[in-house]
Order: sequence, then C-alpha cells, then structure tokens
Amino acid sequence: MTQEDKNLLFKDLCARLPYGVKIQTDYTDAKTLEGIQFPNYFGISDGYYSFDDMEFKPYLYPLSSMGEELKNFLRWKLTTPRHDSFSEESIEDLLNNNMQVIHFCYEYHLDINGLIERGLALEAPEGMYN
Repeated sequence: MTQEDKNLLFKDLCARLPYGVKIQTDYTDAKTLEGIQFPNYFGISDGYYSFDDMEFKPYLYPLSSMGEELKNFLRWKLTTPRHDSFSEESIEDLLNNNMQVIHFCYEYHLDINGLIERGLALEAPEGMYN
C-alpha cells in the first residue's frame, strides 16, 4: 500500500469511526473498527494491530447501490438552500448542507472516496449494516 493510499484510508476511516464501520481482517468474520492510533495502527475488539502485520479493508457500499430514497435525500440537501449572493450566511448554509451530506454518506457506509475502485475497500454485502 502506498503512503498516499494509507493516508486516504486513514482519513476516510477516522470519519467513519462513530458509525461502526466493519472491516475484513485476517480473521474469518467481519470486525467493527473501534479505533485508529495514527500513524500505523487500527483497533478491533481484541487489540490494536499494525497495518504492516495484518491486512484489513473496510466494507462499504458503492455509490451506485443507493436506493431512490437516499438519492432523493441527497438531491434535496444538495439543492437547498440557494442564494444569489455569497453572504456569510449563505456560505454557512452551503457548508452546513455539504457537511450533512458527507456525514450522511459516512453513516450509510457509502464509498465517497473511491476506496473500492482503488482496492482499499470491499463492497459490502446487501444488508451488512442493518
């Protein structure tokens, strides 16, 4: 894994920690990621492991797997509010809406950083996070 890939994975997983992202490790069953100790360790139920000692990948849903309900929510969040000028209030509204969309994607385990395509994540089976 390149340093660039490792950094991208760390950033993505740190944002997903509150949402109980599941990971595939050397163990046979999926484990829930419980912590990250920067720069080189990840934690699961029985301890912390080095990236160099144990390979792991998060389970994520590709963006193409979104149902219509999720797509409609995202369309609504991304199109409101609209402002004609860039006042301080409009910038705050825009940032707030965009952050809500990002947190929404992390909560629903959507692969917004292209980790699956890069081979850094696995496609989650349907219903894995139910």
